[in-house]
Amino acid sequence: MPTSHFVPDSLLYYHALLNGKKNVSSQEARRYDQIFKGYLGERRLEEILLQLDQSRVFPLFNLLYEINGSEFQIDVVLLTSNTIYLLEVKNFTGDYIIENNKIYSLHSRTQIYNPLHQLERTEYLFKKLLDKFNIKMKISSHVVFINPRFVLYGAQVQSPFLFASQVERFLKRIVDATRPLTQKIYVLAEKLSKASNQSSIYNRFPKINKSEIKKGTYCIHCFQSLERKGITSFHCKNCNKQFKNEEIILQIVYQRYVLFPEDQVTVGKVAGWCNHKISKPTIRRILTDHFNIQENGRYTVYTFKQKNQHREFLSKYINEKVKEESEQIKISLTLA
Repeated sequence: MPTSHFVPDSLLYYHALLNGKKNVSSQEARRYDQIFKGYLGERRLEEILLQLDQSRVFPLFNLLYEINGSEFQIDVVLLTSNTIYLLEVKNFTGDYIIENNKIYSLHSRTQIYNPLHQLERTEYLFKKLLDKFNIKMKISSHVVFINPRFVLYGAQVQSPFLFASQVERFLKRIVDATRPLTQKIYVLAEKLSKASNQSSIYNRFPKINKSEIKKGTYCIHCFQSLERKGITSFHCKNCNKQFKNEEIILQIVYQRYVLFPEDQVTVGKVAGWCNHKISKPTIRRILTDHFNIQENGRYTVYTFKQKNQHREFLSKYINEKVKEESEQIKISLTLA
């Protein structure tokens, strides 16, 4: 089976930051928006790829490698029987123009980074990785502009750019032209998956103090304050979503872990983090159900049962938000 996306560390961090910090700077908000839009674009392409005949193409997503001290990331590696396609996904919007291999906003003339430079480096390093595996296969690299609201004037027909209206036709041609996958390709897929790192050695997140974090209960979708709805749940007036006590406690613990992984989890601390909006007996029951219990003198510390259990929980909500945004985009395009 193809290896699907996991939510990157940067998105988990900035999502927790925006939900937990008292005063979010405009720079932090922009960075979150940038990372979220990038992930949204990758998920759009993933949806298309997973609808293809999986006996002829094998997509791998969000791979991160290090070769001879050089780190590189690939949004999508698409394996076929005779060719490996490297796809760099960009979720840009607006009108742009390319002149002398430089990309500018059509209206403001502001220059943006040409993703072709990144793609060339990625292909070079990926070839080095294949050499390490003693694999010789043809490589075809492309930048996929997945957003239908993006226009790049002046792009040459022979350029490695793919625009939203071209993606499905491009992939259909690949499927129609390739033979069924061999065992050799499945072995290569496994090697590429196992060689991928989960976290970047260059991840640098802004340091924050614990005094900057809000106490209380906040919506994991829109970051607004929640209101009590009965004894067992909370309600968000802004996006009209409801959350059980269990969801709120796990959200608080896991997002706190993302921001401050060294913090110990105890009933008393969690009660303080939620500003005592949920009773200690309820917190104790929830923590006991989901974490290992470790006695530490006068108090009990709760630890993860699995290393990445926070990622699975938080990714679910981020992916729900991605799905909602994707549906809104489809509706707006239909009405346009």
